[in-house]
Amino acid sequence: MRRTAGPGTYLTHPHQRYVLNRDAVDVDLWRMRAAIRDANQAADPAKRLAALRRAVDTYRGHLADGADYEWIEPYREAVRQQALDAHLALADALADNPAEQLTVLNAAIGHNPYAEELYQQAMRARAALGHLDAIRSLRRALTRALGEIDAEPSDETVALADQLVAQVQRPARRPDPLPARRPSDGPAA
Repeated sequence: MRRTAGPGTYLTHPHQRYVLNRDAVDVDLWRMRAAIRDANQAADPAKRLAALRRAVDTYRGHLADGADYEWIEPYREAVRQQALDAHLALADALADNPAEQLTVLNAAIGHNPYAEELYQQAMRARAALGHLDAIRSLRRALTRALGEIDAEPSDETVALADQLVAQVQRPARRPDPLPARRPSDGPAA
């Protein structure tokens, strides 16, 4: 480490174990988990939102991507799930802003192309924006992604896509106009 990073105390040795020195080494996994912990403990919605943004922004992809260690897969999956949960929580917190929600969900889909829940939320956000073709595109993208692993979208996802397409296609119903008053009706109340 010293050859690569220069002089410093990168390892500590408490309790007869070598541990990375948190004061000398910055690890994105530690930052993501700290942000998730902050979000879970935040009582203030603005602080929770900020912590979720930090968690999502910190996640850059699979843990030790490209490394093929036998032992890493369960850890990789656990971190992937934590990041997925953070993305979903942030998308939920942004429910009143579908455009911003989509930014979060599109990033999450890039990291988790087989997670139907992400596509479902993205379809809902697209419907809120009136993006009919985008709902259909998301359904096709999910079908292609799941096809890579010999799976298909769930009936729930297919039904949701159909429902949202129908909802967006349906013109907004205008309230019935008040009937015209006839002179015999008397004064308006």
